[in-house]
Amino acid sequence: MKAYTLCLLALAALSSARPNPSGGEDGESGQGQGHHPSEIKNQENYEKAKHTHSTNGGHHGGGDHPGSPATTAFPTLNPVTGGYGGANTAGYAGAATGGNQPPAPTSSTVKGDRGSQSFGSGPSGVAGSGPVSSGTSSAGNTTTGGTISKGKITLPAGCQSVNGIGFGWLPDYNGASLAKDESAVGNKNPCFAGYYGQTGLPGWNDGAQITDNIADATSGGKPYPIFVASVMPQGTSFDQITEGSAVVTSIANAMTKLTAAGLTVFLRFAHEMNYYDGSGIYTGSAEEFSSAWGAVSTAVKDIPGVYMHWSPNSDSAADLVSSGWYPAQGTVDIIGIDVYPSGGSDFAGIYQDFCQHWPNIPFVIGETGSKGGGSTSDKHAWLQQLTSTAALQACPNYLGFSWFEYLKGVDFRIATGGNTAYEGIL
Repeated sequence: MKAYTLCLLALAALSSARPNPSGGEDGESGQGQGHHPSEIKNQENYEKAKHTHSTNGGHHGGGDHPGSPATTAFPTLNPVTGGYGGANTAGYAGAATGGNQPPAPTSSTVKGDRGSQSFGSGPSGVAGSGPVSSGTSSAGNTTTGGTISKGKITLPAGCQSVNGIGFGWLPDYNGASLAKDESAVGNKNPCFAGYYGQTGLPGWNDGAQITDNIADATSGGKPYPIFVASVMPQGTSFDQITEGSAVVTSIANAMTKLTAAGLTVFLRFAHEMNYYDGSGIYTGSAEEFSSAWGAVSTAVKDIPGVYMHWSPNSDSAADLVSSGWYPAQGTVDIIGIDVYPSGGSDFAGIYQDFCQHWPNIPFVIGETGSKGGGSTSDKHAWLQQLTSTAALQACPNYLGFSWFEYLKGVDFRIATGGNTAYEGIL
C-alpha cells in the first residue's frame, strides 16, 4: 500500500490488547475468528486522506484488525435511471415476542410488519416486476433462469455466483475500484458492491460519502450489483439518531439517490455495533442502538429497493440477543456477521450457530477475508468454503458474501495486485 502523509497509521501487532479507538482497534482475544479490517476513517485532514486508510486495529474476538478506509474520494455523481424496481412484498418476521428477541422459527411465508422487496431488471427508467421463483429448497437457493432468490430477496439476474451463492466485492479506496476488481476476474458483474461512510465526520457531507460511489457501482453496466451501504454512526451517538433528526434524514436521502440511480440497497447500518460501541467508535447502549436502528428503519421502509442489513461482529447468536443488540421485530430484512477466520476454518464452524438462529431471514455476509491477510492457499481455501455446497447445507438461508479486496498493511486481496487466490473458483 502506498504511504500517505498524515493518514496512514501503522499496522498494530497481533495482540490481545484492548481496542484503540484513535485509529482502529488492536487485536482482542476472544470467541471470534481472526482478522477483521475496520472501516474507521482518519478524522484529521480528511481532504488529504482520500484513498487512504488507518491501519492499526484488531478483530473483536481474536486476531488483528487494521483500521479503515479514510474519507472516500468523491467521483462525479453519475445517476443512471431504470434497472431495478418492483412492488413491496411481504417481509420476514417470526411470531411477535416483543423486546429484542429474534424471530421465532416460522414458515418463510409468514408476513412481517416491515415488508421487503423483490427487484428485477426492467427497461431503462421502468421499475421491474422482479424475477419469479417459487420458494427455496431446504439446502439451497432457488435458481430460475440465472436468477438466485432466497424467499423474497432476489439477486441481480446473471450476477457472479458459485453453486447458487452470490459473490461481491468491497473495493479498496486506495486507488482501486469495482471495475478493477471485476476486470481481474474476467469482467464478471458481481452480485454485491460494498462502500463505507461515517455520519459524524466531515466526509459524510450529507450522505455524499455514500452516493458518490454510484458511478463506481454502476460502472460495469446492468444488471447493477446490490449496493451494500455500510453507514457508520461514527461521531454521532445512538441517542442522536431519532426519527426526523438531521442524520436520519440524510441517510434516507442518500438511500433515495441510490435507488433513483437504479440500485438495490442493503443498508448495513451501524455494522459491528457490538464491537465498535465498546471501542469508543460508536457511542451508546444496546437499547439506544435498537432505538436508532428503528428510526432509520422507519425512515427508509417506504423507499422501494432498500433493505435493512443487520451485521454484528463475531459473537454467538444467543449472546447478541441476550445483550440486546438484536433490533425490534420486523425491522431486519437481512442478517450477516463479520468474521475473518484463520487458515483451516470451515464455514459451518464459523457461521452455522448464527445463521440457524434466524432461519427465515436471508443471510448475507457483508465482509470477510482471511486472518492477517492470509497466504494465497489460506485465501483460496476460505473462498472455497464460502462458495461450497456444504455452506448452503449449513446455512440454508445463505444468499452470498462480499470479499474485502484491500491492501492495508497486509494483503487481503484475492484477485488484484497480482493475487491469484481466486483462480479455479470465481
